[in-house]
Amino acid sequence: MREKNNKELNSVYVVNEKYQIVYIDDAFKEKYPHFQDNALCYELLSHECQPCLDCPLKQLEENDTSIFHFLRYNKNDQVWNNYTILKLKWPNEGDCILVAVHPINDENRKVFLNINQNQHYDELLELDLNTKRYHYLYVNHDEIDLPEEGTIESLINNFSLKYVYPDDTLNFKAFFDINTLAYRTENMGHVVEDFRVLRSDSEYHYFSLYLQPVEKSKDNICYLCYAVNVDDRYHGNKMHFDNNYAAQVDTLTYLYNQDTFNKLVKERLQNDKKTSYGMISIDIEHFKLFNEWYGTEEGDRLLKYVANCIQNYMSGKDGYASRIGNDDFICFLPYKYCHKENVENELVNWIQNYNIEYKFLPAAGIYQISDRKLPVTLMCDRTIMAANSVKGNFLNRVSVYKETMKLKLENEQEILFGVKKGLENNEFEIYFQPQCSARTRKIIGA
Repeated sequence: MREKNNKELNSVYVVNEKYQIVYIDDAFKEKYPHFQDNALCYELLSHECQPCLDCPLKQLEENDTSIFHFLRYNKNDQVWNNYTILKLKWPNEGDCILVAVHPINDENRKVFLNINQNQHYDELLELDLNTKRYHYLYVNHDEIDLPEEGTIESLINNFSLKYVYPDDTLNFKAFFDINTLAYRTENMGHVVEDFRVLRSDSEYHYFSLYLQPVEKSKDNICYLCYAVNVDDRYHGNKMHFDNNYAAQVDTLTYLYNQDTFNKLVKERLQNDKKTSYGMISIDIEHFKLFNEWYGTEEGDRLLKYVANCIQNYMSGKDGYASRIGNDDFICFLPYKYCHKENVENELVNWIQNYNIEYKFLPAAGIYQISDRKLPVTLMCDRTIMAANSVKGNFLNRVSVYKETMKLKLENEQEILFGVKKGLENNEFEIYFQPQCSARTRKIIGA
């Protein structure tokens, strides 16, 4: 890591509507020891003679929101800062904004994205598409033995050769395809994918890589790449696994397979009698058609995307997730996290944040576990039954299991059984309704 004293950059100040700085904290005073009262922010901080084009004061005037966040490059300090802007009333000044500044490569190493704000990165680098070069903003040289600066092409080739698990290499290079980055980040604001990366303990570890577009200067779009260790997402509590790890997970999504899932759920229900648990099933409607239209490679990519979304949703909820069929997923977690509205919002986000060219339609079912002695497979069946009840309904994509669903299925099965038995016993008689011509009044068909 480049040695920089970033503590002095963590600062807070207040600006009034005249662009005058009316309050500063001690860190700000340390950084700007010659600060004078009511100094103009754009002169002191940006060395400009007029307000910045992207001034937070203007943005707050144009929006109803009272707080927002953004990343900006400070060319004077040569550092990327995260700014938290709060609209407030300041004594004797009226409407003002409070600005809290945090360098993104400080000692906390926090990931500043509009997702999980509790994530902390292990490596951070900047990709400049104008110059086709990269440089590390934070790197642990005990883990990564690569130049801190160089061409993007050399970074991708050398990193994939030395550190990326062989089966992940093609996806790794596709992830960093600079020709499609703008298109891929347009909808969600960032792209993310998981890879297995070799570390100093000679073991492969799971990392989520995030690419986030940021504007370094006018007409100069760069990308920040965060590398976040997510071993816990794939392995969970390591006591769940023995040496036969590969036999306990789905090889495509790295979620539990059904046998392991059933075993873990059964053990949890036996050992934890106090917590109320539930299940959520997710099914991708018309997935076979998706494969036909876009190909199995894109279908596999979708399955991995959904699995990643499920893992993010399950994070911190003390539960298990499994892929139990081709496009069927099941989750076991405390029932307090199974509210229909929350699941609906999750599905909407999944749909909106996927590649805009490839749309998919997930359906979800929710089941509250009331009888802990019921076989786990039957619990899964009831959860799936709830999801199946909303297939074809484009307004409602989530359903909570009701006992009437089982009765309806039983009635349908009884009717089908009766039909089958009737056919075997020749109990059906066929009658034809004649079709007559209105002009000739003769029978012309049936």
